[in-house]
Amino acid sequence: MYATTGTEEKNTKIETFYFIEKEKDRKTVRSFTKNEILFLTNPPDDLTDGKYKESVSESRKSVIIIPISEPQSPHVKKDKVRNIGVLRVVNKILTKDGIIKYGTFSWEDVCILEYAVEMIGVIAFLYKKNTEKR
Repeated sequence: MYATTGTEEKNTKIETFYFIEKEKDRKTVRSFTKNEILFLTNPPDDLTDGKYKESVSESRKSVIIIPISEPQSPHVKKDKVRNIGVLRVVNKILTKDGIIKYGTFSWEDVCILEYAVEMIGVIAFLYKKNTEKR
């Protein structure tokens, strides 16, 4: 599985590869292969998932890893889902009156992220479908 980041920080790996069979115990790979949403609260600061450590200014309060799937008919069984990637999100930022705090993600955040990855899956599917016709 190929991974990339939108982060433009110095010393950040822009591209990473996960080898599904050899690295099946990594949380990113597990989310991808088992179609699981992983929700980690207060993970250890050294949590790197082996390949890439998201840069955060405070300690990690929460991490969500959500698989991105191709869109499918509602009649397709859950175990027949074809995942095309994962979204990893670290630390919810809460601000009030200029004060910044880092908190844990709520179930509402998970719902919003699930919707976002569903839209990402649809856009990726339509892009792939469009480019294959050319």
